[in-house]
Amino acid sequence: MIWIIKFFLAFSSMAYALLVAQSLAGFSQNSVLCYGVCFGLFLFSMSLSPVLIERYLKNPSRTLWSVQLILLFVGILGISGFFLVDHWRWGHGALWVWACLIIAIIGCIAGAVSPLLVKISLEKKLIPSAAILSADYAGSFLGSVVFVFLLYSLTGIIQAVFFVAALNAMCGVMILALMKHEGKALRFHRVAQNVILLAMMGMLRFWALIESVLIKFYTG
Repeated sequence: MIWIIKFFLAFSSMAYALLVAQSLAGFSQNSVLCYGVCFGLFLFSMSLSPVLIERYLKNPSRTLWSVQLILLFVGILGISGFFLVDHWRWGHGALWVWACLIIAIIGCIAGAVSPLLVKISLEKKLIPSAAILSADYAGSFLGSVVFVFLLYSLTGIIQAVFFVAALNAMCGVMILALMKHEGKALRFHRVAQNVILLAMMGMLRFWALIESVLIKFYTG
Protein backbone atom coordinates (compact mmCIF):
# COMPACT_ATOMS: atom_id res chain seq x y z
CA MET A 1 0.00 0.00 0.00
CA ILE A 2 2.93 2.36 0.65
CA TRP A 3 3.99 2.09 -3.00
CA ILE A 4 0.45 2.83 -4.22
CA ILE A 5 0.10 5.86 -1.93
CA LYS A 6 3.39 7.31 -3.12
CA PHE A 7 2.56 6.58 -6.76
CA PHE A 8 -0.78 8.39 -6.67
CA LEU A 9 0.46 11.31 -4.56
CA ALA A 10 3.32 11.81 -7.05
CA PHE A 11 0.77 11.52 -9.88
CA SER A 12 -1.46 14.11 -8.20
CA SER A 13 1.40 16.53 -7.47
CA MET A 14 2.64 16.43 -11.06
CA ALA A 15 -0.88 16.80 -12.47
CA TYR A 16 -1.61 19.77 -10.17
CA ALA A 17 1.67 21.44 -11.18
CA LEU A 18 0.84 20.97 -14.86
CA LEU A 19 -2.67 22.31 -14.31
CA VAL A 20 -1.27 25.43 -12.64
CA ALA A 21 1.30 25.95 -15.41
CA GLN A 22 -1.33 25.51 -18.13
CA SER A 23 -3.77 27.82 -16.35
CA LEU A 24 -1.12 30.51 -16.04
CA ALA A 25 -0.20 30.03 -19.71
CA GLY A 26 -3.85 30.43 -20.67
CA PHE A 27 -4.23 33.69 -18.77
CA SER A 28 -0.82 35.20 -19.60
CA GLN A 29 -0.43 33.91 -23.19
CA ASN A 30 3.19 32.76 -22.76
CA SER A 31 3.46 28.97 -22.50
CA VAL A 32 7.25 28.54 -22.61
CA LEU A 33 7.93 31.08 -19.87
CA CYS A 34 5.09 29.76 -17.69
CA TYR A 35 6.17 26.12 -17.89
CA GLY A 36 9.84 26.98 -17.41
CA VAL A 37 9.29 29.10 -14.30
CA CYS A 38 6.65 26.81 -12.79
CA PHE A 39 8.70 23.65 -13.09
CA GLY A 40 11.90 25.30 -11.98
CA LEU A 41 10.12 26.53 -8.84
CA PHE A 42 8.42 23.14 -8.40
CA LEU A 43 11.76 21.31 -8.33
CA PHE A 44 13.37 23.93 -6.09
CA SER A 45 10.50 23.66 -3.60
CA MET A 46 10.83 19.88 -3.62
CA SER A 47 14.48 20.22 -2.65
CA LEU A 48 13.62 22.34 0.40
CA SER A 49 10.84 20.25 1.88
CA PRO A 50 12.86 17.24 3.19
CA VAL A 51 14.69 19.66 5.50
CA LEU A 52 11.51 21.52 6.50
CA ILE A 53 9.57 18.31 7.24
CA GLU A 54 12.27 16.82 9.50
CA ARG A 55 10.75 18.16 12.71
CA TYR A 56 7.41 16.49 11.91
CA LEU A 57 8.77 12.95 11.49
CA LYS A 58 7.87 11.93 15.05
CA ASN A 59 4.33 11.12 13.90
CA PRO A 60 4.78 10.54 10.15
CA SER A 61 1.38 8.94 9.48
CA ARG A 62 -0.65 11.85 10.82
CA THR A 63 1.67 14.34 9.17
CA LEU A 64 1.28 12.52 5.85
CA TRP A 65 -2.52 12.58 6.19
CA SER A 66 -2.40 16.34 6.83
CA VAL A 67 -0.03 16.86 3.91
CA GLN A 68 -2.28 15.06 1.40
CA LEU A 69 -5.24 17.10 2.65
CA ILE A 70 -3.35 20.35 2.11
CA LEU A 71 -2.36 19.17 -1.38
CA LEU A 72 -5.99 18.49 -2.25
CA PHE A 73 -7.29 21.89 -1.17
CA VAL A 74 -4.34 23.80 -2.60
CA GLY A 75 -4.83 22.06 -5.95
CA ILE A 76 -8.53 22.96 -6.16
CA LEU A 77 -8.28 26.48 -4.73
CA GLY A 78 -5.14 27.17 -6.76
CA ILE A 79 -6.88 26.58 -10.09
CA SER A 80 -10.07 28.36 -9.04
CA GLY A 81 -8.01 31.30 -7.82
CA PHE A 82 -6.86 32.18 -11.34
CA PHE A 83 -10.43 33.01 -12.33
CA LEU A 84 -10.91 35.19 -9.24
CA VAL A 85 -7.61 37.04 -9.64
CA ASP A 86 -8.44 37.74 -13.28
CA HIS A 87 -12.02 38.75 -12.37
CA TRP A 88 -10.72 41.31 -9.89
CA ARG A 89 -8.44 42.75 -12.62
CA TRP A 90 -5.31 42.57 -10.50
CA GLY A 91 -3.16 42.20 -13.62
CA HIS A 92 -0.65 39.67 -14.93
CA GLY A 93 1.72 40.31 -12.03
CA ALA A 94 -0.87 39.02 -9.55
CA LEU A 95 -1.49 35.94 -11.70
CA TRP A 96 2.24 35.17 -11.63
CA VAL A 97 2.46 35.68 -7.87
CA TRP A 98 -0.55 33.41 -7.35
CA ALA A 99 0.87 30.70 -9.64
CA CYS A 100 4.29 30.80 -7.96
CA LEU A 101 2.74 30.58 -4.50
CA ILE A 102 0.61 27.55 -5.45
CA ILE A 103 3.50 25.83 -7.26
CA ALA A 104 5.82 26.40 -4.27
CA ILE A 105 3.29 24.79 -1.89
CA ILE A 106 2.69 21.84 -4.23
CA GLY A 107 6.44 21.36 -4.66
CA CYS A 108 7.04 21.42 -0.90
CA ILE A 109 4.29 18.84 -0.38
CA ALA A 110 5.61 16.62 -3.19
CA GLY A 111 9.08 16.67 -1.66
CA ALA A 112 7.78 16.00 1.85
CA VAL A 113 5.86 12.84 0.99
CA SER A 114 8.90 10.61 0.37
CA PRO A 115 10.64 11.22 3.74
CA LEU A 116 7.36 10.62 5.54
CA LEU A 117 6.66 7.37 3.69
CA VAL A 118 10.24 6.18 4.19
CA LYS A 119 9.86 6.80 7.93
CA ILE A 120 6.53 4.92 8.01
CA SER A 121 7.98 2.05 5.97
CA LEU A 122 11.00 1.74 8.27
CA GLU A 123 8.83 1.72 11.38
CA LYS A 124 6.45 -0.90 10.00
CA LYS A 125 9.11 -2.80 8.01
CA LEU A 126 7.06 -2.65 4.80
CA ILE A 127 9.05 -1.94 1.62
CA PRO A 128 12.61 -0.73 0.80
CA SER A 129 13.24 2.98 0.43
CA ALA A 130 14.28 2.40 -3.19
CA ALA A 131 10.76 1.15 -3.98
CA ILE A 132 9.30 4.41 -2.65
CA LEU A 133 11.67 6.38 -4.88
CA SER A 134 10.67 4.30 -7.90
CA ALA A 135 6.98 4.96 -7.13
CA ASP A 136 7.78 8.68 -7.02
CA TYR A 137 9.34 8.70 -10.49
CA ALA A 138 6.71 6.37 -11.98
CA GLY A 139 3.82 8.41 -10.59
CA SER A 140 5.33 11.71 -11.77
CA PHE A 141 5.94 10.31 -15.25
CA LEU A 142 2.43 8.88 -15.58
CA GLY A 143 0.94 12.09 -14.20
CA SER A 144 2.61 14.13 -16.95
CA VAL A 145 1.64 11.68 -19.71
CA VAL A 146 -1.97 11.28 -18.58
CA PHE A 147 -2.32 15.06 -18.21
CA VAL A 148 -1.13 15.74 -21.76
CA PHE A 149 -2.95 12.96 -23.60
CA LEU A 150 -6.08 12.44 -21.50
CA LEU A 151 -6.89 14.92 -18.75
CA TYR A 152 -6.27 18.25 -20.47
CA SER A 153 -7.00 17.23 -24.05
CA LEU A 154 -10.22 15.31 -23.31
CA THR A 155 -11.65 16.92 -20.17
CA GLY A 156 -10.25 20.43 -19.75
CA ILE A 157 -8.85 22.19 -16.68
CA ILE A 158 -11.83 22.10 -14.30
CA GLN A 159 -12.88 18.49 -14.78
CA ALA A 160 -9.23 17.45 -14.66
CA VAL A 161 -8.60 19.14 -11.31
CA PHE A 162 -11.58 17.39 -9.70
CA PHE A 163 -10.49 14.04 -11.10
CA VAL A 164 -7.03 14.52 -9.58
CA ALA A 165 -8.59 15.71 -6.31
CA ALA A 166 -10.69 12.53 -6.15
CA LEU A 167 -7.52 10.42 -6.55
CA ASN A 168 -5.90 12.58 -3.90
CA ALA A 169 -8.80 11.91 -1.52
CA MET A 170 -8.54 8.16 -2.13
CA CYS A 171 -4.90 8.36 -1.05
CA GLY A 172 -6.11 9.89 2.21
CA VAL A 173 -8.33 6.86 2.80
CA MET A 174 -5.35 4.55 2.20
CA ILE A 175 -3.16 6.57 4.57
CA LEU A 176 -5.76 6.17 7.31
CA ALA A 177 -5.76 2.41 6.65
CA LEU A 178 -2.07 2.44 7.56
CA MET A 179 -2.99 4.05 10.87
CA LYS A 180 -5.64 1.49 11.90
CA HIS A 181 -3.69 0.65 15.07
CA GLU A 182 -4.64 4.07 16.48
CA GLY A 183 -8.28 2.96 16.65
CA LYS A 184 -10.80 5.44 18.07
CA ALA A 185 -8.32 8.30 17.93
CA LEU A 186 -8.86 8.37 14.15
CA ARG A 187 -12.66 8.45 14.19
CA PHE A 188 -12.80 12.14 13.24
CA HIS A 189 -10.13 11.69 10.56
CA ARG A 190 -12.03 8.82 8.93
CA VAL A 191 -15.32 10.70 8.91
CA ALA A 192 -13.67 13.83 7.53
CA GLN A 193 -11.78 11.92 4.84
CA ASN A 194 -14.89 10.06 3.69
CA VAL A 195 -16.87 13.31 3.53
CA ILE A 196 -14.09 14.91 1.49
CA LEU A 197 -13.96 11.93 -0.87
CA LEU A 198 -17.72 12.07 -1.41
CA ALA A 199 -17.50 15.83 -1.98
CA MET A 200 -14.80 15.37 -4.61
CA MET A 201 -16.87 12.71 -6.37
CA GLY A 202 -19.83 15.08 -6.32
CA MET A 203 -17.78 17.93 -7.76
CA LEU A 204 -16.48 15.59 -10.44
CA ARG A 205 -20.08 14.71 -11.28
CA PHE A 206 -21.20 18.37 -11.45
CA TRP A 207 -17.97 19.84 -12.86
CA ALA A 208 -19.80 21.54 -15.75
CA LEU A 209 -21.88 23.64 -13.35
CA ILE A 210 -18.78 24.69 -11.42
CA GLU A 211 -16.98 25.50 -14.67
CA SER A 212 -19.86 27.69 -15.84
CA VAL A 213 -19.72 29.68 -12.58
CA LEU A 214 -15.96 30.21 -12.92
CA ILE A 215 -16.33 31.25 -16.56
CA LYS A 216 -18.89 33.87 -15.49
CA PHE A 217 -16.23 35.29 -13.16
CA TYR A 218 -13.77 35.30 -16.06
CA THR A 219 -16.11 37.02 -18.52
CA GLY A 220 -17.88 39.22 -15.98
